[in-house]
Amino acid sequence: MVVLTVLILATIWNITKLAANPNYLPITLHTSVIRMKSDIYIELKEDLLKSDSNLYNKVVRNKSLYVSLRGIVVILLILAVLFQLKTLITSFTKESLFRPDNIRPVRKISYLLIIWILVDLTFYLCIPLFIPRSVISNTYNFLPIKGNAFNQIVGIFTLLASINYGVLLSAFAFYVISIVFKEGNLLKEQADLTI
Repeated sequence: MVVLTVLILATIWNITKLAANPNYLPITLHTSVIRMKSDIYIELKEDLLKSDSNLYNKVVRNKSLYVSLRGIVVILLILAVLFQLKTLITSFTKESLFRPDNIRPVRKISYLLIIWILVDLTFYLCIPLFIPRSVISNTYNFLPIKGNAFNQIVGIFTLLASINYGVLLSAFAFYVISIVFKEGNLLKEQADLTI
């Protein structure tokens, strides 16, 4: 918990420094490819960045702002999932596993993980708000609805690549576990009525 608090405070500090000092550059770009998240890279037009220092500063600041905002949202979602896990573990200490108190936290965890995926996709689709379109190489297609057929296919695969499938499978697993707990609760109630 302390580590997460330190990460949140460091991210807020970085955003505050960006807002207070327009000349502050938290990172420097050594290549024309920037990494927006773990599996999304964007190729930038190097000649534009070299010729216009203000544009370079804007790209660097906006990338840092993007990473910071995305980090805060992900950390908050992780905290919400951890709180639901804590609730679930404390409810396991009761006499039975198949109780309505156990169903809700598991279902909430699956919903939070789905929200995580949707937030991640939203941040992916908001990349053009942070990095100007004029700087991004023409070969990259954010939305799979523009361009010729090849660009649409590339855009669809890029969009599919931006999905965190580990989180998606975890959300599905927690949802299935919540269904199992619900059915176990119904069977337990039926068994209690027959005795």
